[in-house]
Amino acid sequence: MNRHIRSVAIGLGVALAGAQLLQPRLSSYRGNGSTGSNDLLRDRAVDPRIRSILKRACADCHSNQANLPWYGRVSPISWFIARHIERGREKLNFSEWPKHSEDERQDIADSVEKNEMPIWSYLFVHRGARLTPEDRKVIERWVDSR
Repeated sequence: MNRHIRSVAIGLGVALAGAQLLQPRLSSYRGNGSTGSNDLLRDRAVDPRIRSILKRACADCHSNQANLPWYGRVSPISWFIARHIERGREKLNFSEWPKHSEDERQDIADSVEKNEMPIWSYLFVHRGARLTPEDRKVIERWVDSR
């Protein structure tokens, strides 16, 4: 029995070590580096409270400026994170914010109101991304102001 457990442990160790060779492209995390005139998180016309909330709770998955924790570079966790980032950017990317963005802002408000965003798996390890009732009100006012 002991020999069997040791063989399984060694096999798992070799598999995890081998998995480190299969890392997602760094562009999955950093995007194409686009932070031009359509970058909402750098737009000085946007209320600083909104920029702060979006950077803290949303930007890792919804911008080209993801900040990865150390474990975000360890497979297979890195695969999971890269997939979340790709999906998040497909849905909404603050670094490529459209000029007329009423629909996007409303989608943000709806997701926040329904507690769909930030997703629970992100909040599990990023407790600072939790939205307070005041954060939710600020987002609601931002959406209603346009």
